[in-house]
Amino acid sequence: MKLFSLKFRILLAVLLLAVTIGTAANAFAAEQEKTFLITPFQINSEEPLDFLKKGIDKMLDTRLTEQGRSRVVFAPDVETGSGFDADYIIDGTILIFGAQVSTDVKLINADTGMVELSFDETGSKKGDVIKHVDLFADSVRTRILGLSPVAGPATSVPTTATAPAAQAFNQGPAMLSSQVIWRGPFLKKTIDSLQVQDIDNDGKDEILILAENVLEIYRREGGRLMPISKNKIDEINVRCYFLDAIDLDKDGRKEICVTGVNESQLRAASSIYRLENGELVKLLGPVNYLFRVVDAATGPMLLGQKTLGDDSRKLKTPVVELEFGQGGQSLVPAGKSFSFADNVFGLAFGDFMNNGEEIAAVLDLKGIISLYSQEGRELYRSSDEYGGSAAYIEYKGMRYNKDDGFQLDRIFFQQRIFAADVNGDGKTGLVVVKNSDTARGLLTSTRFYRKSHIDELLWNELGFIVLDKGQNVSGYISDFSLGDTNADGKTEVVFSVVSPAKILKDSRSQIFSKQRS
Repeated sequence: MKLFSLKFRILLAVLLLAVTIGTAANAFAAEQEKTFLITPFQINSEEPLDFLKKGIDKMLDTRLTEQGRSRVVFAPDVETGSGFDADYIIDGTILIFGAQVSTDVKLINADTGMVELSFDETGSKKGDVIKHVDLFADSVRTRILGLSPVAGPATSVPTTATAPAAQAFNQGPAMLSSQVIWRGPFLKKTIDSLQVQDIDNDGKDEILILAENVLEIYRREGGRLMPISKNKIDEINVRCYFLDAIDLDKDGRKEICVTGVNESQLRAASSIYRLENGELVKLLGPVNYLFRVVDAATGPMLLGQKTLGDDSRKLKTPVVELEFGQGGQSLVPAGKSFSFADNVFGLAFGDFMNNGEEIAAVLDLKGIISLYSQEGRELYRSSDEYGGSAAYIEYKGMRYNKDDGFQLDRIFFQQRIFAADVNGDGKTGLVVVKNSDTARGLLTSTRFYRKSHIDELLWNELGFIVLDKGQNVSGYISDFSLGDTNADGKTEVVFSVVSPAKILKDSRSQIFSKQRS
C-alpha cells in the first residue's frame, strides 16, 4: 500500500511538472511572438503589376506566419498611430527595367529605425521577384525567428498581366492631362533642395540644386540640362538642407540663402552667399536661423526661425521677417512676426479666398493646411494632410542611453508651399507637395517616402478643392519651385525627385518640370 502511494505521488509530481513546463513554454512563446508590419511594396514598371504585389503579400504572409512565434499584418489594415505595436517593418522596392528586375527589401526594427536585414538582388524575368522575396523571407525565419527555411517551391506568379500597359514618362516634352511635362536626366546624387531663379541677372531663369552640401547651377537648353557652376559649401559639422534666393541688400543682384543645421550643436547654422564669376562668396553666417523666402503683396521677404534649447520645444519660436543689419554684417528682425506659424518653411501669402484680401497659408509640421487673417485669426483648417520632408533637426529626447542619459529624437521639417494662379483664370491657388510615408507614421525617427505628387488647390466656399491632382511619381519630391526654365513666358512647377531604385546602386535624382499647354 505504501509502495502504491509512493508511486502515485511520483506520477502526480511528474504530471504537475510537465504541465508547469508546458505552461511556461507557452507563456514564453507568447511573450516572444514577433509582429511584422508589411508596407505596400513600391513596384516601378511600365505596366501595371497588381498581380505581382498580391504574390509578394501571399509569399510573406505564408513564410513569416508561425502560430505562437510570429504574425504578419499589412499597413492598409492598420490604423495610423503609435498605438500599434510592431516589432519589425518590412519595406521593399521592385524595379522592372526592360528585361532586368531589381528587388530591394529591408527589415527595419520598429523601435530603433535601424535596418536589421537588407536584401538587394537582380534577375532577368519578373518571376525572379518572387524567388527574391522567398530568399528574404527565409533569411528572416532563420536569423530573426530562429526557424528553419520553409520547404517547397515559391508561390507561382504569372509573368504577364492582362491589364493594358501604362504610359511611361519619356525623356523630353510629353503631353499629360493638358500639361507639358519635361524630364531631366538622372543625376547620381540626392537632391536636397531646388530653386528656379535668375541668379546671374541675364534675364533667364537658372536651376539651382543643393545636393550633399554642394551647390550646382544649371540652365535648361531645349531638352538638355547644361551645367554652369559647382561649389562645395564648407561648413564644419553643418548639414545643408534648403536653398532660397532674394535681393536682400537691394543692389539688383540676388543673394543665395542656404539653410543648414549644425549636427554637433543641434541648432540652425545658415549662411548667405553671393555668386561672383561662378564662385560662392560668403556674406554672412552661420547664424541661428532657418531661412525661407516668400512672396507677398509688398514684395519678397526673407523669413527666419531660430532654434532654441535642447528638447522637443526646439522650434517653439516665432517666425519673423529678417533684413540686413547696419553694414550688412548681421541679420535683424524687420518688424513683422507670424506667431501662428509653427515652422518657417510651410508659409505662403496670397488672396487665397479671392476676395481681394491677402492672407497667410500655413502647412504645419503635422501636414495640416490652415488659413490665417492678417490679424492672425484662423479662417480655415484642412482635413487632409500634405507635405512630408526627409530633412530634420535632432534634439535630446527622453529615452535613456549609456552615454549622457539621452537618445536623440528628430523634428522633421516641412515642405514649401506656393501661392500661384494655378489655372490661368486670375484666381490665386495653392501649390503643395504630398509625399506618402509608407511607414504611416509608425517610425518617429525615419520617413519612407515611396510615391509623391504635387496638388494644385483652389478655394471654394467649403474650403480648398483639388483643381489638378498631379500624377504620382516613384520616390519622394525633395523640393519644388516656380519659374520659367524654358524661357517661353509661362510659369512652370519645377521639382526634384529622389528615386528609391537601386539597380545602379547609386543615389539617383531627377528634375521634372510641368506647365499648362
